[in-house]
Amino acid sequence: MVKKTIDHLLKQHRIAGEMYIAQQKELQAVAEIKTRNVHFQVPRQKKSQPKVDLAANLGEEGRTEERVNL
Repeated sequence: MVKKTIDHLLKQHRIAGEMYIAQQKELQAVAEIKTRNVHFQVPRQKKSQPKVDLAANLGEEGRTEERVNL
């Protein structure tokens, strides 16, 4: 009876430990994904802002020239 109880408790402890390890790995993976997203988003934002400004300026000049030509 005591041996069965000890075996049962050890089994529960092992399962709880495995679940804890799995949970920690999942949390670590989520954290890595979040940091990757941050690293990828920052350069894109910096690069896209000047392109948008240049495209808007060129678009306005192009429209006025088209109106004059028509």
